[in-house]
Amino acid sequence: MSGSGIDPGFAAQLQLHAAAGRDTLAEAEVYGLLAALGIAVPEHTVVGADGDVRIPGAQVVVKIHSSAVAHKAAAGGVAIGPNTPGEIADAIASIRSRFGQDASVLIAEEIGHDAEYLIGVRWTDAFGPIVTVGRGGSGVEDLEVPVVLSTIGGGEHHR
Repeated sequence: MSGSGIDPGFAAQLQLHAAAGRDTLAEAEVYGLLAALGIAVPEHTVVGADGDVRIPGAQVVVKIHSSAVAHKAAAGGVAIGPNTPGEIADAIASIRSRFGQDASVLIAEEIGHDAEYLIGVRWTDAFGPIVTVGRGGSGVEDLEVPVVLSTIGGGEHHR
């Protein structure tokens, strides 16, 4: 962390995305930001038109990898299944039948969990990175207002 409390790697990545005019990131890009903050992320890979996938664990999550699809499960862009080449290939084929044969697909290790969480990050000139954390999942719009952390490392939290 720098003297300002903002990890320079994290800030640099956010600024690169902002400079490119991007306000929504794909999941693997978010994993990169979280890793820059020292937060553990699942093993994952993004495959293009083809690829031999090696991910640890008995189960994997296969998702459409696109910042344009916010609700991936509702759009038919998520499959969870056994970590075998055949099952992964079938899941990729199913997703690509919905989103196009050139669609990028993320394959990640499945991590057991009791709840899903939403993490949103945006950059502002006035405050730097603003992080929103709350309950996630398919009904996220119906849930209470998430917690907003005013700055990374700033210590101020409010609802």
